[in-house]
Amino acid sequence: MNWLSCVRVRQCPGLLRDSSHENTEVWVFLMADAATCTIPNQTTPQGDYNLERMVKAVIHKGVQVKARDTCLDAHGLKALPLIEGVEASNMLQLAQWTLAANKVLTF
Repeated sequence: MNWLSCVRVRQCPGLLRDSSHENTEVWVFLMADAATCTIPNQTTPQGDYNLERMVKAVIHKGVQVKARDTCLDAHGLKALPLIEGVEASNMLQLAQWTLAANKVLTF
């Protein structure tokens, strides 16, 4: 589920960016249903996860966040503005990040 992915995405940068990993660079690439995490002005019931806050939190920590453009389009989101700091991207970008990464985590 996309909310679970975002919860984990939110936790990973904090764990990786502690004092022993100051030079760690984290990238997040959202695909499929996770592309809906990029929608601004989300309203959630009290006690539910707010995906916008989670995405903004990782961006605030310096994490690059990109969403696959065809997934945005498939969910009818391509014409909508994204959360500030999120960029629409493509599989070429994901491939480049994957090749450049020392470690890749997917879930």
